[in-house]
Amino acid sequence: GTVAWIPTIDSSSGIAMVARQQSALNENVTLTAALTHAASGFTDSKPFVVTVVRLPTDTELSQACADNLTSSGFIFASGDSSASITQNFTLPLAQDGCSVSWVASEGAWISGINGATGVATVARQPSSINQNVTLTATVAKNLATATKTFPITIVRLPTKDETVGVCTKALDSSRLTLATGDSLGAVTQNITLPTTQGECSISWASGTVAWIPTINSSNGIATVARQQSALNENVTLTATL
Repeated sequence: GTVAWIPTIDSSSGIAMVARQQSALNENVTLTAALTHAASGFTDSKPFVVTVVRLPTDTELSQACADNLTSSGFIFASGDSSASITQNFTLPLAQDGCSVSWVASEGAWISGINGATGVATVARQPSSINQNVTLTATVAKNLATATKTFPITIVRLPTKDETVGVCTKALDSSRLTLATGDSLGAVTQNITLPTTQGECSISWASGTVAWIPTINSSNGIATVARQQSALNENVTLTATL
């Protein structure tokens, strides 16, 4: 009665081929039996109604795929999780026969998501707080799509003030290299000053240029020019990190 759902019935074996269709509803199919009396040739018919169970629509399939998509399919670097991300991570591109594509809400913190590999490139930023990012998955089955969102958190980088503050705190007079026999209270020869501290570069300035006229920015050598004087000279060296 509905050839799309039962297109053929083999006359020899009686096998009715069922071809389930994508549909919102199951399909009631009427099978009509044609009976013929062999001796008399009389004929009759009798209908039988069967219900062929539908196949899900693409819309339903895409939604089912989206429902089954979870963050357990995310691949993070060792030590990372969805609540604490410091490195690139990989997102799934397929789920139960559906394709999956991704976008991130904060382009500054996730600079791109590779559509061929699923690798999300993390670009951590200097900030006072970690950044919450929403990942949106578009799950597709043929032309039908469904979406699902996932919250993640990117771990911040220290701010400029924090980074420089760490360097400043770590820098002390033990980093100054004095000539043999000299001390901070009695300098007679050139001093070698550090040009880096941790992740910071250092530039130096002399508070009394007559006594320390130059400081080489490349090697940190402070040239001492002792002067004839009734008193020793206290010179302030200022490090800018």
